[in-house]
Amino acid sequence: MATFPFTLITPEGKLFQGEVVSVTAPGELGDFGVLSKHAPMVSALKTGVLEVKSADQKLFWAVDSGVFEVNKDGRSVAIIDHALPAQSHQEAKENLSRLK
Repeated sequence: MATFPFTLITPEGKLFQGEVVSVTAPGELGDFGVLSKHAPMVSALKTGVLEVKSADQKLFWAVDSGVFEVNKDGRSVAIIDHALPAQSHQEAKENLSRLK
């Protein structure tokens, strides 16, 4: 599968940077997914689960508000106020209450 560069940033620094297959994020207007060659866009994020799939693993974070951008070069960046790593989607959902 095709990959693209993704970076997850909080005020404390970079939590993730690498080549990924897909990202699913909690947008203000609903969850959305990003794959390689996605059109450029900017979206506000709400509290929810951010899922990142690389070639060999899935990573999860419970995230607070923020911004997600896909630039014209295909790079994606999520700038999040707070993020808590989790081992599974369910654990990330359970961690959402810890963000507030």
